[in-house]
Order: sequence, then structure tokens, then C-alpha cells
Amino acid sequence: MESASPGAAQAPEQPRPPRQPTVLRQYLVVFIGTAVIAALGFAEAVQDPKGAGDQFQLLGCLAAIAALFTQATWITMDLQRRDREVGWWRFGVILCGPLVIWLYLVLHYRARALYLIPLSLVPYIAATLVPRVCAILALRARGY
Repeated sequence: MESASPGAAQAPEQPRPPRQPTVLRQYLVVFIGTAVIAALGFAEAVQDPKGAGDQFQLLGCLAAIAALFTQATWITMDLQRRDREVGWWRFGVILCGPLVIWLYLVLHYRARALYLIPLSLVPYIAATLVPRVCAILALRARGY
């Protein structure tokens, strides 16, 4: 029986391959991004219940930036997971948002886009409509 002595030469460690994005990580990015956008939308709706109209809304601007970065992160992760070049898709999402994501789904997922596009509306509804409804209900409960 041979036992490795502490002074024996050890084989050099192989470098770890970079961690590939998984579908679960993509869902996690979408969930966290949606939660941040929804929280900012709720805070904006509660802070300004009448809707200031033309005035600059910092929370709304931050929510839009969070949405753009969430979309860009998702599309980057999806392309990396599928071993494809990210190319202009990331910047297209930042410029045109969901329209580029839907075009991406049609071009890359083909027939599955028929159910993926309606499914992609869920985070948008959860991030925009749900916080506004919750804010209205919260304000009515306070008598405002």
C-alpha cells in the first residue's frame, strides 16, 4: 500500500471551466429583476398616487433601467447557455426591450415561440400591473 506523503509532488490542478448559465439561473435573474421592478413601481405609485404627469419620476426611471438590465442579462445568459455569440442582441434589448426579445424567441426557438411569447408577458404584467393594483388597494385601505 502506498500512501501519499505530504512532501510528494501532486498533480497540478486543472483550471475550472467557467460556469455556464443554466435555465434555473435565468429564471432566478428574471424573478429578482421582476421583484425589483415591482418594488420600485409600488413605491412610485404610493409616493405619487395622483400621477404627477410630466414631472420626472426617479423611481420610474430606476425601474426602467432595472428592466433593461434584466432583459439584457437574460438574453446574454440564454445565448451563452446555448453556446451562441451574444452579438448585437444585448444592445438591441437595451434599445427596444421586449420587441427584440420576441424577435429573438421567433428566430431562435421557432415553433416554441408560440407559447414562449405569451409566457414572456408574465414578468411584464407582474412588474407593472400588479404593483399598481396593490398600491391602489393599499391607498384605499388607508382612506386616501
